[in-house]
Amino acid sequence: MTILCIGDSHVKRFGAYIGNRRASSELFDIVNLPQVDFFGISGGAVNNSRHLETVLAAVQHYRPTCLIVHLGGNDLDCSEVTVDSVIYKLVAFLTQIRRQFNINHITVLRFMPRERTRHIDPHAYNARVVRANAILKNQCGQVGLIYWRMKGFTNSRNNIFSDGVHLNSLGMRKYFRQLRGILLSLHQTF
Repeated sequence: MTILCIGDSHVKRFGAYIGNRRASSELFDIVNLPQVDFFGISGGAVNNSRHLETVLAAVQHYRPTCLIVHLGGNDLDCSEVTVDSVIYKLVAFLTQIRRQFNINHITVLRFMPRERTRHIDPHAYNARVVRANAILKNQCGQVGLIYWRMKGFTNSRNNIFSDGVHLNSLGMRKYFRQLRGILLSLHQTF
């Protein structure tokens, strides 16, 4: 089983963070679980066709049997883009990947709140996150994608670095536990 985790800077940063800790830490112990490769794009957005092409190229390169996706949060930080359109583009893109590469197991991680944003008020952004997660959960169920509700990230300032967006060490450990849960569920499936 080949697993690829794709997405935005959260995935990129987590891949770098866990990269040198896999062998040396009990916290990141994934012995007897499948290997995961990480491919993230800083500022990754569903509304950026170049980012989507780059993600497609990564999927083609890795040829995973299972895909974990954390993408779209940056798109929500734009008042000109509707929440519905972000979810529609994300789900359409993942459906295209599933067909094109014959990937039957695609797990989509929920959007996380932010303390700071670039373009809209953080409170408005977090309200969009709540709406986006509800729509995403519904859409995933309708098209056969797996929606993963990440526990422990709702309005938790303790998880976020001073930049107001990215995860600190505590947040990274929680993120790992979510990915480990996905790996365990996939391991039981195959």
